[in-house]
Amino acid sequence: EDTIDSSLEIPLAEDTIDSSLETSLTEDTINSSLEISLMEDTINSSLETSLTEDTINSSLETSLTEDTINSSLETSLTDDTINSSLETSLTDDTINSSLEIPLTEDEKINIKYCQEKICKFLFPYQQPEQETRANIHTRAYIRLARSLNRTLVLPNVGGSKVRACSLYPFDFYYNIDALRKQYPDIRFITQPKFFEWTKERKVRPIAQHSWMFRDFGNQNIIKVEEGVEFGHQKKKSLCIDQFNLNITNYKVIHPGIKKKLNKEVMLKFVTDTLKTPPMTGEYEVIMILNKLPRETFPSSNKVIPYSPYIIKESKKIINKLKPYIAIHWRMESGQPPLIPKCAKNLIKT
Repeated sequence: EDTIDSSLEIPLAEDTIDSSLETSLTEDTINSSLEISLMEDTINSSLETSLTEDTINSSLETSLTEDTINSSLETSLTDDTINSSLETSLTDDTINSSLEIPLTEDEKINIKYCQEKICKFLFPYQQPEQETRANIHTRAYIRLARSLNRTLVLPNVGGSKVRACSLYPFDFYYNIDALRKQYPDIRFITQPKFFEWTKERKVRPIAQHSWMFRDFGNQNIIKVEEGVEFGHQKKKSLCIDQFNLNITNYKVIHPGIKKKLNKEVMLKFVTDTLKTPPMTGEYEVIMILNKLPRETFPSSNKVIPYSPYIIKESKKIINKLKPYIAIHWRMESGQPPLIPKCAKNLIKT
């Protein structure tokens, strides 16, 4: 039994050995497989990582390259656009420069005197009656200058008159700066400056002459008619021969002799008459000889301010005359029989 058992035990031992070997081999195989698998995974992972990095790097490089290309293109386009704009601007400037017509000598002279390439003057060169009435007439012609949109020429003064034949410029009697403040929308020029303008011009300015005619008899219709050209002697007597003007048209304007003249209607009538341009264009100068003793157009109640030196001298006289006061009565329209009574009432006052 022991022998049998012993013989039995030996095969068992061999089986055990074989089993152990098999187990060992199996484990080795498994381990080997695992190792191989792990190695493959590692290799694959490394490869994938490498590929991923390469892909990323490649993408980045591609992106950078594209950005660089795009940036270059944009820069190039921007430069081209700027250059194109500059070229266009330069071309436009060149075209505009070539299209601009240089000023003529007369246009330069006009800008010097009236701040425009074409001057338009209204010159009422003679007002009727003495200074007090002439002051009112001048204010009325300021209204006409506004209606015609023309620069008003301020005539000379002297001998209590306002007319071209007088010796002194307008500011000898009046304060022109204060006048401009009264009428800020009106442009003024003195007769001496106007005279210089006519002398400097290369081509004589074209002028129209209008005569505000005093009607007599039964004439009571407002109308305009063609006038007769003034000869040299007539121009000389009115002192308008001194101006270098080409007077090509003469008109006579009749206001009628109605007791109540509608000044607004008269202003519109004269404005429409003088605004009608001839075939050759508007006259640069409209000259007016005013023979009407009464004012024809609406005027401001504000008296044209007198020169500062006149005001100063007047105050000196007033201080010397106190407590008396000087009164100026217009004798032309006064009634002599009433003067004594007026004087007594003045003393009582």
